[in-house]
Amino acid sequence: MLSILTKVDSQQIHFQKEPVWLNDVIHEQIERYRGYAEEKHIKIDSSALHSISVIGDAYWMNIMISNLLDNVIKFSPDKGTITIGVSEKEKRVFISISDEGKGVGNEAISLLTKRFYRCESHSHLPGTGLGLSIVSRIINSHKGDLILENLQEKGFKAIVILPVA
Repeated sequence: MLSILTKVDSQQIHFQKEPVWLNDVIHEQIERYRGYAEEKHIKIDSSALHSISVIGDAYWMNIMISNLLDNVIKFSPDKGTITIGVSEKEKRVFISISDEGKGVGNEAISLLTKRFYRCESHSHLPGTGLGLSIVSRIINSHKGDLILENLQEKGFKAIVILPVA
């Protein structure tokens, strides 16, 4: 994880600028994490995936989706559901991924993308506190935004906003 963060921070990294089909990246990562989700009896709902491409770097998009999926599975309760969707509006692409976990304290949301930050309520779970920091840097390098929010009922949602070409 730290080596990935170092690469993202490096001034020597040049992101490729090529069409990346987000639905393909997401399906590939879902298959990669399917066993982990099944261990916890978690359902992954990807019915809202649409065939949308962005100009970006497929390698880094895979790392971004991988880190997001790892987080939602880790913080989801057993027998929960994870929902992933991709949509386009006003020349922007929205990737949303949500879980049915406890969420985090509202005061912690702004800290989640800080390196090594881990919520006290989740400190018993494995992890380094680098995943969302890496995600944030990848998104920023693609001229996008990351929104993290607690859901009203229960759960947590990450929304990645990327420009369309």
